[in-house]
Amino acid sequence: IDSFTTLSLRQIEILSKEEWESSADVWSEVILSKLPPSKITKLGIVTTSDAAAADESIVIPYELRLQCVEYIVEESLKKGSKYLEEFTKGLADVLPVEAFTIFTPTELETLICGEPEIDVELLKRATVYEDVDENAPHVGYFWEALKEMTQEQLAKFINFVCARSRLPSSVDKFPMNFKIQPATSVKEGDDDTALPKSQTCFFSLALPKYSSKDICLAKILYAADNCNTMEDYDEHEAGGFALLNTE
Repeated sequence: IDSFTTLSLRQIEILSKEEWESSADVWSEVILSKLPPSKITKLGIVTTSDAAAADESIVIPYELRLQCVEYIVEESLKKGSKYLEEFTKGLADVLPVEAFTIFTPTELETLICGEPEIDVELLKRATVYEDVDENAPHVGYFWEALKEMTQEQLAKFINFVCARSRLPSSVDKFPMNFKIQPATSVKEGDDDTALPKSQTCFFSLALPKYSSKDICLAKILYAADNCNTMEDYDEHEAGGFALLNTE
């Protein structure tokens, strides 16, 4: 199901009767555009020809909305079943799909995709410092800056340093450590005007010696908002990044 339909169906499910009735024609149009004629007949909804004859739009009763949502999901799954079968075959080459049924959907998502929320302390425990003093002021500013970020900003930062938006669920699940390195290309005295650099294949960050937390935060956010990652290219080499999974 496309994202617009998914969001619409979720909204339809939680609408109160008053909210539904205030925009029933709009929601009905969304539903009818996704329902096959056989399901419309089964629900006993007035047909398009009947509505046209009466010169009025089709309005689905509030009480039938959840049944309509169920039918739309059912039809979408039927249409996509052959694609899902092929996807499952491919997934079975790398993961034990027969064991998926012992997990809830949320648990399975976490196992495969990682935790939905970025835990800064978890990232810190998985960090190594290469030619950088972990007690240096600019390193402290870096961690303070991360703690001030929203989850959306943190996801962008993780994408900036490893081309993903999530982290594994525990330190032992990190196949490689996050590395903080010196910004060797920055001239002395230019740190506050320089941007951090990352190598997503190696989960590393070249961090300039920023003079304050605020400058550090601004530069990291700018870099994370404006970077290109491997997802932006059709062809790329990702030998090192292939190791960074969230299983």
